[in-house]
This record gives sequence, structure tokens and C-alpha cells, in this order.
Amino acid sequence: MYVLKATTMTQAKRRLTEWFKRYQFHLCSPVSKIAKTLITREKALLDTLFHRYQMP
Repeated sequence: MYVLKATTMTQAKRRLTEWFKRYQFHLCSPVSKIAKTLITREKALLDTLFHRYQMP
């Protein structure tokens, strides 16, 4: 998942949004459901991704 390689919050948000658009309507319904679940938790997901950069 190339979202994990983002170096700024803006870049991560853009990449995550692109990922959501790509997989939200995937033909495989479990993938689609996972994407829709992650969409509802977008802020928490982004905060978790960038928490590792805030550690000393």
C-alpha cells in the first residue's frame, strides 16, 4: 500500500483517497467492504500512520 510511503499528511490523505476511490467499488465484495469500513475511519487511520513520525 503506497499510502504508507507518504512523507506528509497531505500526501497521505491524497493517496488514501485515491485508494478509496479505486477499491470502494471493487468486484470482490470483501475488498469493497473493507474499503468502505476504512473510509468511515479515515481520520483515525491517518493519525495512526503519522503517529510513528512524531516519536522521538
